[in-house]
Amino acid sequence: MNDPIKVTYQDESVGSVDATAWHRDDDQPVVVQLRDGTEVVAERTFFRNAADGSLTLQPSAGNRATTHGQSSADDAAAMQANLGERLVIPLLREQLEVSKRSVERGRVRIIKSVREETETIDHPLMKERVNVDRVEVNKFVDGPVPVRYEGDVMIVPVLEEVLVIETRLMLKEELRITKTAQQVHEPRDVTVRIEEARVERVSSEDNK
Repeated sequence: MNDPIKVTYQDESVGSVDATAWHRDDDQPVVVQLRDGTEVVAERTFFRNAADGSLTLQPSAGNRATTHGQSSADDAAAMQANLGERLVIPLLREQLEVSKRSVERGRVRIIKSVREETETIDHPLMKERVNVDRVEVNKFVDGPVPVRYEGDVMIVPVLEEVLVIETRLMLKEELRITKTAQQVHEPRDVTVRIEEARVERVSSEDNK
């Protein structure tokens, strides 16, 4: 029963149908594998069981099927009336819809504990010692003295300001004097005396 069932149309083989799918007890459409490899989906009402076990594809007009009570002549007449010049097969296609959801499969509980351990650590450490020797110098210097080294000895000068009192002459300021000559006019009213002489003639008679 697992061999494909041959499908014929007008006494010619056109393809095959899977036997398992055809013998299912339901009304689902079946897939017809055509001779050129094309697959079409057809309703079960489009097929009729032949005497040799094959399926005869019958034409459809309004999806009408023959009944078991009709004779072979009636079937042929109905097929010829429904066929016309071409066979009409409705094609169906199933569309796959994929969805997903979260499902809780289990839970995990984590318990954390703390324990103490004692470890011995032996790590070498470097320790330095500094020896400071004070050496008195007591010498005047002109300015700051930098730190210097003599071998591995670092010499750091220690300075101190000392008050020194002495008397010196200091030029505080200079007076610069400049003499300039300028001619000016200053008009004034001055009273001066002027002598004038007037001469008068005297006749001889006046002298008597």
